[in-house]
Amino acid sequence: MVIKIRNTVMDNVRILIIDDEKVIREGVGRALAKRGYEIAKAEDGNRGLEMLKEHSLQDRFQCRVRWHNKSLLLWDNRCVQHSPNVDYEEPRRMLRLALHTDWVPGGESA
Repeated sequence: MVIKIRNTVMDNVRILIIDDEKVIREGVGRALAKRGYEIAKAEDGNRGLEMLKEHSLQDRFQCRVRWHNKSLLLWDNRCVQHSPNVDYEEPRRMLRLALHTDWVPGGESA
């Protein structure tokens, strides 16, 4: 019996490998790179956190909104870091909605 497994490698997926053993970092990195993943490596947790912070603070990942009367902003908390600036004077009303589901983006529909 042959079972086809859906290809889960996505374009531009980058994996951060953190391990203090260089041979582990290199070996795992080579194995994942052969499967099409882009690899970054860190020798310890502190360096890994620094790399994640540097990556997340790139301009291409930032959105700045100047609030106006009746402004509405929506985002997906599964993939967003929210860090508001305190550069506004008008009161704002903020609501949070959390949807709980088994749905997986790109997954097969039922």
